[in-house]
Amino acid sequence: MLWIEADDPVRADDARRLAARLGGTLVTPGTRLAHGRVRGATTPPVQETHDGDVILRLTASGPVLRSGAQPERGGYRPDHAALAARPPGRRSALGRALGDHRDLVVDATAGLGEDTVLLAALAPLVIAIERSPLGAYMIECALAALAAGTDRARAIARRIDLRTGDARTILPTLDPAPDVIYLDPMFEPRRRASALAPLPLRLLRAVVGDDPDAADLLAIARRTARRRVVVKRRGRSPVIDAGGHGDGTGTDASSRGTPGDSAGACAGDTAAGGASRVDARSTVLPDHVIRGTLLRYDVYLIRH
Repeated sequence: MLWIEADDPVRADDARRLAARLGGTLVTPGTRLAHGRVRGATTPPVQETHDGDVILRLTASGPVLRSGAQPERGGYRPDHAALAARPPGRRSALGRALGDHRDLVVDATAGLGEDTVLLAALAPLVIAIERSPLGAYMIECALAALAAGTDRARAIARRIDLRTGDARTILPTLDPAPDVIYLDPMFEPRRRASALAPLPLRLLRAVVGDDPDAADLLAIARRTARRRVVVKRRGRSPVIDAGGHGDGTGTDASSRGTPGDSAGACAGDTAAGGASRVDARSTVLPDHVIRGTLLRYDVYLIRH
């Protein structure tokens, strides 16, 4: 469930309109949110939240996301201004993954827009696609804040074109076709139950949901991009098993190993070979792997 509240009565009308737009539940003025069942009468009255709920709090400095599991604790707001102030260089891992030809880049899984800002620091035009209405709203607010910021922040905001919808539908309609399509899909966590993910990651998952269709999206992206598709992954995560399909039959290759294992996937910054390779189990392997400290970029070159 999405809860929407205002920190001040002057923003109550904004909260009401936003609840109608996003299909959220408006927090009743004069009440507070608490996790789980609260016994007995309380002052002020309580509205109960649950694990998986997201709270959008409107404040004077912008929207803040909070977890329904901890509604009374501090929330999270992505610091897009800080990202714009310290952009990655062309020789950074992200810059190398994008390649030299990046006039038009699509961020097909924009989320809360953090990677979108980094991409816009490296490319003259970035189309950001996000299917979660809440995620798209957070990006809207970020762009408005950047447009009122420093010269560098304003320049980055002008480069971003936000689209709300399913990237699988939008990508084939783009004209001209993008040089690079960037994917950062979300998958079901495979951590031990005792290992709690950081708050920003838990909130991002609650906002945008999981991406069980990531393999299908990768296949469509590979058919659409002019030069390359870049997939951001955690360092030991498996490659996405598109299996050459664009019909929803691909799956996350969680049982197929990770790049660098005996399956023949890439090791180091680049891998030998030309077009994206297919191993004995029909997993489409990236042409290049650009490794960072905690993550990597799987690069699929396009040869139409």
